[in-house]
Amino acid sequence: MERADDLESFRLPSVDVPPYQRTKTGRRAASRQRGAFIRGPILLAWLDGVLRLPGRMPLVVALALAYQTGLEGSGNVRFTRKLMTRFGIPLRTCHDVLAKMEAAGLVAVTKRAGRCREVKILDANSDCRDVTCDE
Repeated sequence: MERADDLESFRLPSVDVPPYQRTKTGRRAASRQRGAFIRGPILLAWLDGVLRLPGRMPLVVALALAYQTGLEGSGNVRFTRKLMTRFGIPLRTCHDVLAKMEAAGLVAVTKRAGRCREVKILDANSDCRDVTCDE
């Protein structure tokens, strides 16, 4: 027959565990986003228009615009050298791509001497506005 002293040797030490915390709404607190991210929504019709432009740089410029739009929270965003450097976009290429995007009706660009360009993302006219574009 086993003794009670033998069972105590198997007991784990007690550890102070903080009680489960809930927010006021009764849900767990969401973990904070770490690192930079592109804030949505990005309209698929607009993105489809960008993807129709030749090369990969229009997509890179479009993602940079979406990123900056999320940061500034405004319809008009400044396309700065810092933003171009972050996304690896050469200055001349940026100006060419913005001109192509403006000609395609995807953005409106405001140029001022000695200032960075201000860009406004326009709503794309597309046939998949009211339906899913998965077809």
